[in-house]
Amino acid sequence: MDTAAIRSAHSIPAAYLDAFERHLRAENKAPATITTYRKACDQLAAFLDARGMPALANLKRDHVEAFLVDLQERAAPATVAQRYRSIQQLFR
Repeated sequence: MDTAAIRSAHSIPAAYLDAFERHLRAENKAPATITTYRKACDQLAAFLDARGMPALANLKRDHVEAFLVDLQERAAPATVAQRYRSIQQLFR
């Protein structure tokens, strides 16, 4: 997936994702952890944009659940659980 294209996605502004990544770095998270969290956020943004779902400010539980259900159809349960935990960090 093209990161540059995802970063321009309007559902989760690039500036917000950059601030999230900076926060993770400030917490001294491992580089692999930061990459994993960003990947989950980028996938969520792509999902929201592809379906015309609302931006982060108007995101509801139903939207995140729809993302996770969609992911269950193509990924292993462990991957879905990891994406869920990563997205939780975004909303903390």
